[in-house]
Amino acid sequence: MKGDKLNLLQMDSGDILIQQEMGGFTHGMIATGQLAFSHRSNAGSNVTHAGIYDGIGGILEASGKGGLQDAELVTKAKDSKYQVFRLKNNSLLADTAKDWAMKLLAHREESSGFGGYGKGKALKGMFTISNRGSGAKKAVQKLIDDPYTDRAFYCSNFVVECYELAADSHGYGPLIDVDYRKVTPKVLQANLRSSSSWEYIGNYYVT
Repeated sequence: MKGDKLNLLQMDSGDILIQQEMGGFTHGMIATGQLAFSHRSNAGSNVTHAGIYDGIGGILEASGKGGLQDAELVTKAKDSKYQVFRLKNNSLLADTAKDWAMKLLAHREESSGFGGYGKGKALKGMFTISNRGSGAKKAVQKLIDDPYTDRAFYCSNFVVECYELAADSHGYGPLIDVDYRKVTPKVLQANLRSSSSWEYIGNYYVT
């Protein structure tokens, strides 16, 4: 996707960052899997990671290397490209999604069974349709009832969970119309691009 080149000052807390694949075995496998199996054709298969901007130069993410973490964007691989999506007209809700991400990261420090990287969950998401059916709605209610139940995460799953919790905190319906348990970066990008609630504001490049 083409767009304006952004600096950190132009990005807002809670913005969703979708990383374009920059090479390497893991990202290459994700891109290949999405190309072969993803059920959304109106998005690029070469987007292989997602996170939430923390408002101060970092990305809140579920990383294959470290599980839940807050990493400085400037430390990411040089020339990495992040597509930046923003929730329209609701900075409070976006801030709340960021706050939930921070709460989940903090809980990882308190619970040894919480916040690792869910490789199996990520793989399952590659092979399943991410429709928001009755099973997904029941899973969301369980998440809302106990956000701190022991579990692992993967990147796009973590992003959607935080926005599910934020929406509930303010009495909103779903803001990302997917099953948070089974969402790939490609499906997340496709949903954000097609939703009237979100806008693509440009790209951030690591220099």
